[in-house]
Amino acid sequence: MFQDISSLLIRALYIGDQIDIRQLEKVKACARNPLTLMVEQEAAYVTIFRYGVVVMFNVKPQDEAALMREIMLHTKRPLEKPVVEESELSITTTPSDTVADNIISVFAPTVEKLQIIADVMAKSVILEFYELEESRNLERISPLAEFLHSQGRTGAKTQELLKQIGKVLLNQQIMVGRVEVGEKPDLLWDFPELERFYLRLSDEFEIRERDKALERKMEIISRTSQTVLDIITAKRSLRVEWYIVILIVFEILLTLYEMFFTH
Repeated sequence: MFQDISSLLIRALYIGDQIDIRQLEKVKACARNPLTLMVEQEAAYVTIFRYGVVVMFNVKPQDEAALMREIMLHTKRPLEKPVVEESELSITTTPSDTVADNIISVFAPTVEKLQIIADVMAKSVILEFYELEESRNLERISPLAEFLHSQGRTGAKTQELLKQIGKVLLNQQIMVGRVEVGEKPDLLWDFPELERFYLRLSDEFEIRERDKALERKMEIISRTSQTVLDIITAKRSLRVEWYIVILIVFEILLTLYEMFFTH
């Protein structure tokens, strides 16, 4: 693997909501879980994740373009522009695996090590996408909080808030249910000797810290939207109660009128 190569480029691309890898599994694979394929060119590999990420090792631009065309055919809700992260893989003669300054140095690279690298980089690139997504959501939600503080009322539409809450819940479901950012890859059960290498990579890409920060952003957005929605609902309930009181008073007045003025 990677004979006569001292360093190579790794590209992680988040391309859409979900990739149907069942169609891609029909191709002869180097390994599965995650699915890893050898590209036709020599010493090039690609790892594909169900949750919409493709990680490429030493793949030439023309081969990448051909691969992406094929993978996009099996991608649900593809992004207009993929989110991309790049790192360098250095093949070292020193019998140790290290990570520093976005350079991953590996001694005696194996398919399993590539899968571990791909797992961490896939989580990193999808975190980047949702970090940008939730930052934009925070920008949308900030005027609501400011308006509520200055005017003492919401000035917001219920439907928009429900969409906002639904979007946050969907993002949380994707991050926890599909991606499992906080979980170690299943591969470590079969190759426990790679756990230290995985932890080094996770620390270098700050996976745990970024995941917690993203959870806090989602919580703030959800809580703010829910609070404003509760205020709107309470106001509507109060308005309905007043309507009921007015109707009762009108009915009483009508009854009194009939009692004293119609006989």
